[in-house]
Amino acid sequence: MCAALAVSDCVYTPCFCEENAYKLCEQLCKRCAHLYVAFISNPARQVPLWQQRASQRSDGFVLWDYHVIVLEEGEKDCLVWDLDTTLPFPCTLLAYADTALNAQLVLDTEFARLFRVVSGNDYLRGFASDRSHMRLSDGAWQAVPPTYPCITAPDDATMRLQDYISMTASKCHHDPSAASLLGTVYNEKAFLQRFLLQPASPSTQQQQSLATSL
Repeated sequence: MCAALAVSDCVYTPCFCEENAYKLCEQLCKRCAHLYVAFISNPARQVPLWQQRASQRSDGFVLWDYHVIVLEEGEKDCLVWDLDTTLPFPCTLLAYADTALNAQLVLDTEFARLFRVVSGNDYLRGFASDRSHMRLSDGAWQAVPPTYPCITAPDDATMRLQDYISMTASKCHHDPSAASLLGTVYNEKAFLQRFLLQPASPSTQQQQSLATSL
């Protein structure tokens, strides 16, 4: 497992989770052998997460268009590094599945989460963003951007964010030669089977639809 890393030691900009994950990978890849980046989204761009710092609710609920976390795969546990959660940093995937994903809930189809998982090294090689997705029609920012320059890939690509958010087949719309850097897309069951070394603990509450839990 990686040595301890405090949130205060990390580069963090609200509403730029893809870049936060990139900067976190830069730090962790120097000390961790098995790192992955997971984009969480779906075709409707409506994915529910709980225990989120941006929430105004007591349960930390946010309906994101997408979210990005870093996974560290160890011999006994898989850890989640999420700079936007109120959970410990890092926390086990077991705890994250139980409380941030609320994996025991039966979600309506439009809210079902998909996961695009990319190795940390491939993410550092392939990701690029010019931040144009955070510009309004008049050019104003939807949120204050990071103070450092936009991230450009080693091959000089400047924008691949939408290729990572997309949960269709792994093909790069801007550069087909970069498709191998986009990882694998899992549904939630397959994602947890792949990375969770023990099943998420069952909830004491009756399973319910997201539509009736909001």
